[in-house]
Amino acid sequence: MAKTKILFVGAIGGMAYATRIANESGYEPVVADYYPDSQAKEFTDKKYLVSTLDTEALKKIVEEEKITAIFTGFSDNNIQSAQKLCSFYGFPTYISEKQLEILQNKLEFKKLCLKYGIPVPHEYEEDGDICFPVIVKPSDAYAAKGITVCQNKEELIAAVEKAKAVSRNDKVVIEDYLDGREAMVHFVMLNGKLKITSVLDRILSSSFKNEKKNLAPLIIYNCERYVKKVESYAEKIERMFLDLGFENLIGFFQGIWYDDEIYFFEPAVRFGGNASEIFNVKANGVNIIKKFIDYSATGVMDDSDIEKIDPLFDGFYCNLTFFLKEGEIAKICGEKEVFALDGVMDVQRFCSPGDEITSRKTNSYAAIAYRLVISLNDKNELKDLIARIHEVLRVEDVNGKDMIDWDLFDKILSEV
Repeated sequence: MAKTKILFVGAIGGMAYATRIANESGYEPVVADYYPDSQAKEFTDKKYLVSTLDTEALKKIVEEEKITAIFTGFSDNNIQSAQKLCSFYGFPTYISEKQLEILQNKLEFKKLCLKYGIPVPHEYEEDGDICFPVIVKPSDAYAAKGITVCQNKEELIAAVEKAKAVSRNDKVVIEDYLDGREAMVHFVMLNGKLKITSVLDRILSSSFKNEKKNLAPLIIYNCERYVKKVESYAEKIERMFLDLGFENLIGFFQGIWYDDEIYFFEPAVRFGGNASEIFNVKANGVNIIKKFIDYSATGVMDDSDIEKIDPLFDGFYCNLTFFLKEGEIAKICGEKEVFALDGVMDVQRFCSPGDEITSRKTNSYAAIAYRLVISLNDKNELKDLIARIHEVLRVEDVNGKDMIDWDLFDKILSEV
């Protein structure tokens, strides 16, 4: 019997893990993206070098390969492409075009949260009275594009212009800047039942004195104070999505922990780039990524083990993200050795030889080399694990110098 062919739209980050799961589950993954050496392409013989935004090129792959299902999950752009393809061919998809449009609009999301009693930062009109500091962002962009913190009216004027420049609808969000700890809330809805899957604490490099970068080298899960507060809003979140017409959904909210409250400010209707769903496999025995792969192939969602999902994991779970300094990548060493280390559940590569990291990119997520999914007995093991990774992992420039910014980890360990 022929295997079900699934087109994987995108091939970096968590898509490599998803491709491996598809293989293990008896599917035939066909992978498409515009990176020739992207990690997921190592796990299939069927791979295409094509932009994931080029839906006409993706349609040709669907028809030539006789694809009967589409899967993606870790990129906002790719979600849009996959949704269009699924709608065109009548393939199973958990989200409609209208639902996607609503939840990718920050203004619409805030209106929904206020309607259902979910806390969000206070918002201001562009020409109204404003209490500084505020944060300005485009209403419909993502990946931190066009965002500025403003301390006065002059900075606000420039920030609004910057945000509108990257907005498709020429609208911006102006809201209180809450100087708190950033938290992220991951959730899943299976057949109308919502569960919080993980709550995480992003330790930003900008939290260190004189550090300008707003990067998150360390993400810690199992934050009990966040979990209890978030779960107090779970029923309201579930009702909001049910009223929007969702039956199945995967996603997360970004939020700020401020004054013993969590304020939500942006949603995403996809798997998180940190692939936190992998933790649930070990912590709860539930493979959420596999559920959505199966759903893409069959149109049937398995919710039989949904009650096993618990965002308070037993142990110490985290993501380590390795950023690069300026230079051109010539050689990468030690990836397999890192994967073999105790405590490493997954290794996600975002770079390839030949990539150039400019000084501008070093202050952004374009400088990510690797993200690791880590499970340890307790936090005291983290320092030793980073040291072992440092011994084997290198991303060398053309002069043989290691480009990984290891100094970030010296700073964050004091925060754990």
